[in-house]
Amino acid sequence: MGLLERAGSLGADADDGARQAISDAVERLAGSDAMGELFKVMKVLPAAKTG
Repeated sequence: MGLLERAGSLGADADDGARQAISDAVERLAGSDAMGELFKVMKVLPAAKTG
């Protein structure tokens, strides 16, 4: 589940204050002026075999 889908699921039954907090968190994590500019994708690979 992606960030927007998860945020929507969390906010579906939330009050206005909780929805705003979720929206603020999404913007902080993925907004173009926030961490989202630095962290779009992370791929984890197994350690390289040597020798």
